[in-house]
Amino acid sequence: GLFFGHPEPGVFGAEAEELAAGLAAQAAVALDNARLFAEVRAAEARFRRLLDANVAGVVLGDAAGGIGYANDAYLRIVGLDRADLEAGRVDWARLTPPEWAAADERGIAEARARGTSQPYEKEYLTPDGRRVPVLVAVARVEAEGEEQLIGTVLDLSERKRLEELRRDFLAMVTHDLRTPLTGV
Repeated sequence: GLFFGHPEPGVFGAEAEELAAGLAAQAAVALDNARLFAEVRAAEARFRRLLDANVAGVVLGDAAGGIGYANDAYLRIVGLDRADLEAGRVDWARLTPPEWAAADERGIAEARARGTSQPYEKEYLTPDGRRVPVLVAVARVEAEGEEQLIGTVLDLSERKRLEELRRDFLAMVTHDLRTPLTGV
């Protein structure tokens, strides 16, 4: 609390009381704002920890390809790190091979029209030349009066590898079954 005092009675008049009440009200607002700011920062920190712990890549950017935020899973998928993000080297459009640009354009257009896109497959091209198959969904949000896009990205590399193993196995089994039958 605030305390105003003077050893002599009647020193503070109505004007001083009004000033003291105004100062107290402003101090209360400042304390409340500080508390709210601390709560928002704590909520933001919890949200970022949740995103960073996610197995799915999450990226926040604009339609031109600029990235403002990317979680660790996304950076792993595209073969970059936090230093690359901070230096501005993470660019959705540059990481996308030209033949997949139309898929992104359709996803972004759908997100702009409906708020979210249907998930679609594409590839990312990593700095070391690897192609990473991914499943992407885009959502459009307004933040501080500006359009932003949130992309959720799942790495399909393992699934594609397992599909290839299954195809190879079926081809081998089919060949092995035909070989003895040919002789008969």
